[in-house]
Amino acid sequence: MSNYNYHHHSAPPGRGGNPRRKKRKARRRPKDMRYKSKPSGARRYNDYLERDKYKEYVQKKLDEKDDFSTVESYDSAESKKGTLISGGFGEAVKDENNPYLIAEKEERKKARQEELLRKCVITILGLILAIGLNIFSFHVPFTPRIINIDFSAFPEMLVALSVNPLIGFAVIVVKNAIYLLIRPGAISSIPNKIILDCVFVIISWVLFRLSMKSKLIENKNELRQSRGLSEKDYSTALIILSGAVGSIVTAALSVFTVKYLLLPHLYSHFAAEGFNQTTVLADYKRAYFGVCRLLPFVGSITPSVDSINKGLLFFNVPLTLAKYFVCTLLTSLVYSPIEEYLKRK
Repeated sequence: MSNYNYHHHSAPPGRGGNPRRKKRKARRRPKDMRYKSKPSGARRYNDYLERDKYKEYVQKKLDEKDDFSTVESYDSAESKKGTLISGGFGEAVKDENNPYLIAEKEERKKARQEELLRKCVITILGLILAIGLNIFSFHVPFTPRIINIDFSAFPEMLVALSVNPLIGFAVIVVKNAIYLLIRPGAISSIPNKIILDCVFVIISWVLFRLSMKSKLIENKNELRQSRGLSEKDYSTALIILSGAVGSIVTAALSVFTVKYLLLPHLYSHFAAEGFNQTTVLADYKRAYFGVCRLLPFVGSITPSVDSINKGLLFFNVPLTLAKYFVCTLLTSLVYSPIEEYLKRK
């Protein structure tokens, strides 16, 4: 029994061991060639980042419609040693040594410098235009002598929307400072003009930016296409809407600024010349009678102007509203070309 078990589990004579075990042993490879070497996880992740960045670079060049001969495909660049990045895909390369990222940073830096230069040009031109429009203000016929109209809020609003609202405020302050140097007697009207211009600009800017970034209009492209509006028409409509709201609020505010800020300053500065509440009210009445003679139906709408409050509502509010709304229309016409100039490459 024991011999049978021994011969059953042992190799036949002359074979020298288990043939199955010997066959399996023959198939084994040397230790250094047993498995194909694989790169580490960090190395494969770095390769992925490099390939992804180069694909983005190639796509950017294609989007910019550059000459295709200057842009290598990813496969051809990868097949050449050192074409993509010095050291190839096998070595970890830092971003500061990546020539494509360096070139992209240089392009962005150059684009920012050009955009900053264009914004400076727009700001300087807006300031010059605001000073000129402020100097050449005019008196509307059949209105009180204390009311003068100018459209200097147009370049202020344009600079605020296209460049920056703080730059728009700076244009307002510098414009009035230069106007004060030219006409020192206008010091009593400067605070009123600064307040009204700032309120108009900030309301228009806030409403315009909120409407452009609002989640309610996040599908604005589909909305524009459904209504047959171009992007230029869409921004123009938003400027008109924002400026109209700003004009209404500013016109309503002008009643209080004129009554509690402008007129008290005029009373104190020109008291020696007989400028007081009685003369101002008489001036409003005289202007009212002139309008009634020109437009008789006005007398049925407003029977009389027997107080300064009624004079402010009858003259100052409509004229202020018309002034700022005209500035809004001018801004809506010029904004799109200015925006294209600032974003031009």
